[in-house]
Amino acid sequence: MLYGRSKRGHKGVDILSGSVYKDVHSLMCGIVEAVVTSFKTNQYGHLKLGNVINVKSKDKNGKTVYILYCHLDKVYVKVGDKVQHGQKIALSGSTGNASYSGLPNGVKGHGIDKKNWHCHIEACADGAKAVTFFGKNRLQPEDYMKTKFDNNGNAIK
Repeated sequence: MLYGRSKRGHKGVDILSGSVYKDVHSLMCGIVEAVVTSFKTNQYGHLKLGNVINVKSKDKNGKTVYILYCHLDKVYVKVGDKVQHGQKIALSGSTGNASYSGLPNGVKGHGIDKKNWHCHIEACADGAKAVTFFGKNRLQPEDYMKTKFDNNGNAIK
């Protein structure tokens, strides 16, 4: 389910998982360029994306695109791995600024409610080995999703 965008220039898509972690699948074929696995389950980090995976891919026109998957609980791939479209690469989570203060590893007064846990996905044209795309040549990740969603989070057929 698509989760709402913030009004502060939020660049990316949030796929709502709720309080149950769900499998995260690669949007495109590619090579894993960067991985962060230093966050524990539900560990908060101010302005941090938590555990992430950055996959370098080619779009249908042969242009390079990087897809960044954020707030992950578990990562199933490592740098240099080749991934296929639809391959399970991670487990959604609540790491970084998607944590929840009511959990053992959360920082009191920070994070989001577990009903709003999600996998944040970003895309850019210039993000080699990056674990954040802030200020880079940003793209809309929806353009690389096989499934599109309406404003209520319903899949568009």
